[in-house]
Amino acid sequence: MRELGAVELQALAVARLQGTHCPAGTRYSVAHALLAALPHEAAVTTNSDLCYDEACGAAGVSVNLLPYSTRFTQRWLLKLHGDVNHPEDVVLAYTSDAPYGTGKEALAGIVQAMLITKHSMPKPNPNPNPNPNPNPDH
Repeated sequence: MRELGAVELQALAVARLQGTHCPAGTRYSVAHALLAALPHEAAVTTNSDLCYDEACGAAGVSVNLLPYSTRFTQRWLLKLHGDVNHPEDVVLAYTSDAPYGTGKEALAGIVQAMLITKHSMPKPNPNPNPNPNPNPDH
């Protein structure tokens, strides 16, 4: 077994995420569909997959994907960790050399403004760890 470099790992992760959706847009969860159906003008995610995008499309809602598109739409979506359709931007991990937000200060500003001026609703983890204690003996 050989060790993957950062570029190879990123390419592998993007390929895996791109393979999780199908052209018919049927690979998003009920949670994505419910969020897409709620009336709102903006969303922020750290996910780089296409689940929410496809759920919005199925709900008939056009989405402007920031920072890649600046066209006027019903809703905009900011993907903080990149988008699988822009694999060069997908973030898998941060290092001390390239901390979060490096080169994306304006996008971080959008998130900060939303936290101060809007209501937030985190999407719950569908697979919570039933045993959060890593040491089962304690």
